[in-house]
Amino acid sequence: QDSTKPTVITVCMVHSGEKEIIVADDCEMQGSVRCLHNGDEAVRARFKQLCEDVCRAYRCTCDLEFKCGNSMLENDVELTNMAMGVANEVVGKENILSRGIQIMGGDDFAEFSRRVPGVYYYVGTGSEEAGSIHEHHSPFFRIDEKSLPIAVAMEAGVIARYLGIDE
Repeated sequence: QDSTKPTVITVCMVHSGEKEIIVADDCEMQGSVRCLHNGDEAVRARFKQLCEDVCRAYRCTCDLEFKCGNSMLENDVELTNMAMGVANEVVGKENILSRGIQIMGGDDFAEFSRRVPGVYYYVGTGSEEAGSIHEHHSPFFRIDEKSLPIAVAMEAGVIARYLGIDE
């Protein structure tokens, strides 16, 4: 497939068999498919074809079921520019990262922003000094509480600018 269209297929759950010396009749696997591009239906079709081909080679069958999670998030350009302006005032242009940032996270916000214009941004919460070096969802995650006033200033600033009350 196209290497400029990042895709990750992860299998995180496997259930099969009852005993280490008995070949199981079936195997259940669950995982996720995440893409940084539109067109994930082609990825699912190719994945299904690969699974069927492997099963055919081993004289078995598979039954794939895809439950679609979140869509790919696409920020509204106007709101993104608005948030960038606020961020420039709150933390300064030199502290804004805005290019080449792509993550495989999933969030319900993507579904909301398909219906209502939105902008998703991060406020850095990591700090070696504060012992905050682990990613979100890690059992070791600790927020650097110094980042909280920045997050509040960003939210208040974006809301004020959106409502036209920031003068």
